[in-house]
Amino acid sequence: MKEERVANIINQLLSLVKYIHYKGFGLININPSTVYISSSDNVTVADYSFSASVGCNDRVKNIPEHFENLPPEYYKTGSYIASQADIWSIGLLTFTLLTGNHPFLGNTPSYDHTEYSLKNALSQPVRVPSYINTMPSNFIQRLLELEPTRRFSIDQCQSHA
Repeated sequence: MKEERVANIINQLLSLVKYIHYKGFGLININPSTVYISSSDNVTVADYSFSASVGCNDRVKNIPEHFENLPPEYYKTGSYIASQADIWSIGLLTFTLLTGNHPFLGNTPSYDHTEYSLKNALSQPVRVPSYINTMPSNFIQRLLELEPTRRFSIDQCQSHA
């Protein structure tokens, strides 16, 4: 997808997530199968099943449906803060929309995704392909910071996107 189109989509998603965080909840389950993009690029999130029960600053131990979107801190501590996990998931989605691939899964067979994803997410920063321009590359890197307290906040995301 072209960078301008992805920026429009991510900006809409950021506005939605900011509103949900403002209301005191975390989304947690942001991924390509729960974010719908219409033909006119309007964004809808289809799954709020976790958001009703999780505060945005709550430490969460449950696992959303898509393990490959869990932030690295879950694998280190067994939990994560909902708002920080939402930022991580938006970074994953941004990368996926721009490249067509998940940043940590590569071309490994599906049976190996858990181990491969975990090993890569915890061992090294994301590698953004060189064909992605500097601004979106920096955006992705700041959302996919391995240390959750160093990730962009929702406001920083909106200022950068």
